Amino acid sequence: PTQAFSTATMPSSTFQLETGLGLDLFPGSSTFTIGFNQFKYGVTDQFELRTGFGIAHDMDADSWTGFNVSGLKANLLDTKIQLSLLSEVIIPTSTDLVSWYNAVLLSHDVTDKINFGYMFLYNYDFNFLNANTYSGNAQFSWVSNFSLVENLTFFVEISIFSDLTTSYIPVYLDAGFMYVIGDNNFNTNDNVFNFTNLGLIIKTIDKNIVITHLQFPNKNIITSKDAFNAYKEFFDA
Repeated sequence: PTQAFSTATMPSSTFQLETGLGLDLFPGSSTFTIGFNQFKYGVTDQFELRTGFGIAHDMDADSWTGFNVSGLKANLLDTKIQLSLLSEVIIPTSTDLVSWYNAVLLSHDVTDKINFGYMFLYNYDFNFLNANTYSGNAQFSWVSNFSLVENLTFFVEISIFSDLTTSYIPVYLDAGFMYVIGDNNFNTNDNVFNFTNLGLIIKTIDKNIVITHLQFPNKNIITSKDAFNAYKEFFDA
C-alpha cells in the first residue's frame, strides 16, 4: 500500500533498511522521490525506532529538495487484532515547514488469505521558526490484501483526506501487486525447525513462527542471539 502503514514492528535487536523509488502523479503536483532510505531498529518486540532520508523532485516546479523522516512505532496489541501507534516528523532541507503526523494503525485477518488494515492519521504542518503558524489535515485509509499465490499479494486501498484549509474532501483509490522475490532471513527450506540469528523459526502450513527468547531447563531466559551462539547444534541435530 502507498498511504497506510503496517501494524507490524521490528523484532527486538533487529535492524532493517528499506530503500526504493517513488512516483506520485497528481494534476498540478507530481513528485518523483529518489533513493528514499528508511532505517528501522527493534528496541523491543513491540517498539521500534525509525529514521530515513531521501531526495524529492517536484516535476511541475522543476525543483529538488531533501528531507529527513524520523519517529517511532509502538505495538499495543498483537492477537487476532493488531493495534499500533506511529509518530513521525518530516523535516525538509529547503523550507522552514515541518510536518508531524500521528497515526493509529489497526489490522486483522478476514480469512487465511485476506487481511484488512485501517489507518487514522492527523498531520500538522508548521513553521519551526514560528510554531504558532500551522495547518493540519486528517486522513483515513482502508486497505485490503489478497494473497493470490505464495509470495504474490494484490491490494486495494482507499484514502480519504480532510484538509482544514479547503471545502472539499479528496478521496484516493490505488491498487497494485506486491511480490516477495526472496527472504533470506526466513528461508526455512523443508525443515520444520530452523535456527538463525533472528530466533528459532518454526515452519507451519501457511506461515513461519519466530521465537525470539528461549529458556532451557534450569537455565535463565536468553535472547535469540545468545541461543544461536550456544545451542545451534542442538537444533541442527
